Amino acid sequence: MTRVLLLVTSLAAGGAQRHVRDLLSAPAPGIEYHLAGGGSGWLSAEAARLGIPIHSLDLSSAVRPLADLRAYRDVRALLRQIAPNLVHVHSTKAAVIGRLAAHAAGVPVVYTVHGWPFQGGLDNAGAAFDLVIERALRREARRVIVVSRRDRAVANRLGVVPPERLVVVENGIDATRYAWHPDSYERRLVYLGRLERGKGLELLLNVLGDLRNLPWHLTVCGTGRLAGILEVTLRRLALVDRVHLMGWVGDPRAVLAAADCLVLPSDKEGLPYSVLEGLACGLFVIASAVGALADLDLRQVTLVPRRNAAALRSALRDYLTERWQDSNSLPRRTEVDALLGERFDLSRMIQKVTAVYRDALEE
Repeated sequence: MTRVLLLVTSLAAGGAQRHVRDLLSAPAPGIEYHLAGGGSGWLSAEAARLGIPIHSLDLSSAVRPLADLRAYRDVRALLRQIAPNLVHVHSTKAAVIGRLAAHAAGVPVVYTVHGWPFQGGLDNAGAAFDLVIERALRREARRVIVVSRRDRAVANRLGVVPPERLVVVENGIDATRYAWHPDSYERRLVYLGRLERGKGLELLLNVLGDLRNLPWHLTVCGTGRLAGILEVTLRRLALVDRVHLMGWVGDPRAVLAAADCLVLPSDKEGLPYSVLEGLACGLFVIASAVGALADLDLRQVTLVPRRNAAALRSALRDYLTERWQDSNSLPRRTEVDALLGERFDLSRMIQKVTAVYRDALEE
């Protein structure tokens, strides 16, 4: 039996957490998972439902030197307690503390990067600091998994991972669980993700305010620190009646089934599950050309430069006036099924991660 400790910064909801939940849901034979992370939330509830041992830690995405030192000691103690054969770290803070603690304990590490924090460029101090940290720890993981080919290119260009340790494993979903859109499309927009800086939500609301003369409705699904700010923005723009802040939705299939176009104007992404799910439901997609999204080549997908209000406004206006009813632009199920089956399949993702574990342990 191979015991694997999955370490993630937060046990709340998010893309990295969704990835971890999927690993926990279908463990390969011979693998025993433990889960550790900051606080509690959706992921810890999912793990409890699956019968996975959970270890709550004091971890935060913010830099807190004394708290981070305590978290490092707690991870060291946890490694002594459960004696894992392998540590699999996710998200930036958990990856830093987990790699250092595992190195000190002599436990091999696999690190999954859900979008490099400096993917969008080094135009702020935080991104530059993250780059310095990643370069300093570049040999502290036996394997580094990136979820997109673009993230691999970024890693090679900036020298943050030895090339021989770098593996691309794209996120996957079970497309058979999603119902295809009915034939008639409308102008119902949906955002599915965290309400945090860097997701482009304030930009999206301001752009939609400029398009108030067109018929549209936006449903925003997610939680995060921007919730209060978004409510203020909606009142300022007089969009309260046209934007529904729905909060966190554990199973988004019903929300996606009631939408026509998914909008994700993020500054950076690895490979967001929301887009894969939107495609599986036959939705149009308007998203920033970042991470794996930049490689999507489907008739219903419109990509725009990140943080570009004019481009986002143009893409939304085009959808709201023409594309939603243009037969040449409508999603085609055969194309989507082929893409999801060939590249973004859940069972294939799990098999590839398991193969990475094997390689790391055999090194």
